[in-house]
Amino acid sequence: MSTEATTTETKPFITPSNSSDGGNDIMKDIVLWKRKKLSTMIIVTATVTWVLMEVYQFNFLTLMSWLAIFVVASIFIYSNMLKLLGKEPQNLLRLELKEETAVRMAKTVRAWMEKSIKYNGFSL
Repeated sequence: MSTEATTTETKPFITPSNSSDGGNDIMKDIVLWKRKKLSTMIIVTATVTWVLMEVYQFNFLTLMSWLAIFVVASIFIYSNMLKLLGKEPQNLLRLELKEETAVRMAKTVRAWMEKSIKYNGFSL
């Protein structure tokens, strides 16, 4: 009877957080501070939002309306600066939103709203 030594290969234990096969690489980089500018922007944005809502007692709707006004004003100023500098604005004729996509988005938003209303205890 021959005695042969059996060797078992041990493979390193790989957890999903250590794997780099895609997926949540951006989230992992933010949490581990590999993308310092993005991590800093997220912390500053969250802090400013907290200060405005908790310390200064602003409503969420007020903040969102100010953000919308800022976006519209920025687009207006950008387009006027392009005209002033004599540059051509971008061609948005290829931008197309199909009806199916709009209906699907509307249904999704409606479902979210209904879910939040039910969660808050209001009746429809």
